[in-house]
Amino acid sequence: MNPKMVLPQILIFTVLFSGCADFYGEENSKEFTDSSLDSSPVKHVPVNGVELGYREFGSGEPLLLIMGFGGKMDTWNKTFVWELAQDYRVIIFDNRGVGYSSDSGENYSLELFASDTAGLLDALEISPAIRQSNCSITDLDL
Repeated sequence: MNPKMVLPQILIFTVLFSGCADFYGEENSKEFTDSSLDSSPVKHVPVNGVELGYREFGSGEPLLLIMGFGGKMDTWNKTFVWELAQDYRVIIFDNRGVGYSSDSGENYSLELFASDTAGLLDALEISPAIRQSNCSITDLDL
């Protein structure tokens, strides 16, 4: 899969403060506990010579959350992820060399991270996501 064709379509969430507005008013959402997200096992998949660690929550259309460079997937706002998981299959992962992912010693670059992200989507058999703009959602265009 060519990262330049896939990545412009991947949804990237940037949480500036505590997530999207009007986010906490759901009356029908399941009860959230601090251990709910931590209980999801870390899975690994081989991509471009490294093992990428990832977790999945919920079901439905896939929604990939990409943490900024150096950030661990476990630092996502748990309430934010939990609310998204009520309607989507949410996937979070650690970039190479961070958290649960291994490192090959290769020099980091945007192209390498883009290729890793596309490889993760391939390994999980997820087709490119639909572009959408809402709240703090940003499209990545390399």
